[in-house]
Parts: sequence; C-alpha cells; structure tokens
Amino acid sequence: MATSVYEVVEIELQDGTKVSMKPLKISVLREFMKEFQKISDEKIAEDNIKSIQEKIIASTEEVERTQSEIDALIKEIATLTSKTVDKDQINEDIEKAKQLKAKFDQKVETCEHNAEFFNLNAVCPSCSQNIPEEHKQNIIHDLHMKMEESNKKINDLETVLDGLIGKLNKINDIVELISDKNFELSIKNSTVALLNKKIAESYRDWETDRKS
Repeated sequence: MATSVYEVVEIELQDGTKVSMKPLKISVLREFMKEFQKISDEKIAEDNIKSIQEKIIASTEEVERTQSEIDALIKEIATLTSKTVDKDQINEDIEKAKQLKAKFDQKVETCEHNAEFFNLNAVCPSCSQNIPEEHKQNIIHDLHMKMEESNKKINDLETVLDGLIGKLNKINDIVELISDKNFELSIKNSTVALLNKKIAESYRDWETDRKS
C-alpha cells in the first residue's frame, strides 16, 4: 500500500517526547523556495557590488601610489638633467685641448729633429759652408728651450684633459642613469593607464549590477 506524501509522521525524540510532523505541500514549498532564492540573489548582487567597490578602491589607491612615484621620478630626472647641461661645452673644450696638444707635440718633434741635425752636422747641406760651433750650440740651446716650454704646456694640457674627461665620464654616467629612470617612468605611466582602464571597467560593472 502506497504511503501518502502528506501523511503525518510521528517521531520520538531522545527524551521520549513524541512529535507529530506533516510535510509541507509542494505549492507552499515552491513559494518558500522562491523567497529563499530572492534573498539569495539579493545577497549575491550585494556581494558583487561590494567586491567591485573593493576593486575600485584598491585600484584607485594603487594609482595614487604609482602617481606619487611618477612625480618623484620626474623631479629626480629633472635634477639629474640639470647636471648634464655642460656636456656640449666640455666636449668642445676637450677637442680644443686635444688640438692644442697636437700642435705642441708637433713643435717638440720638429725641435728634436732640428737639434739632432745640428748635433750630427758641422756643415750646412744647403750652402756647404761650415757651421760655427758657437752658432750651432746657440741654436741647439734655443731648440731645447723651446722643447722644454712646449713640454710644460703639453703637461698642463694633459692635466686639463684628464679633468675634462673625468667630468665627461661622470656626465655620461648620469645620462645613462637618466635613460634608466625614463624607462622606469614609462613603465609606471603604462601601469597608471592600465589601472585607470580597470577602474573604468569596474565602474561600468558596478552601474550594471546596481541597476539590475
């Protein structure tokens, strides 16, 4: 014999108490499930909106933090750039010093060649006349004085060149650092752009969920 779905069932509890129970009708149960589902859907929607809001807040805070880093980088790059303004002038000074040094090097070489000639020759190769020893020694003395003077200027120019090249190397290091900072700045700008796009998408999702 089939048992009725709505048959009263008697249940005995642990303390001996007997309780009669009757299942809800399907129609009533359906209404209950609808209300429960409605509450559940509202809770899900509320959780979704809350989750979106949290994402917006987190992204906004990250944008502010990254923007602060960008501002600091821009200031740092500006400070570094101000230290490179003399680069062109230093390059120009180096070229001038090199040209001067080359002239004095040539002058020393010419003096050495002439001094060697008078040391090795007692007769003038052009007129075949004897070169008086006193005259020869005076010429050699003058040539050595010119060489000494030129060598002093060469040493001074080498000192100047070393200083200029040292300054240029420091500036080149700064230029390289600026390049690295600009690359870092580019990445952070891209990050902010992506975060702003993410925030805009989250706002659209929030509006959609809020209106639904």
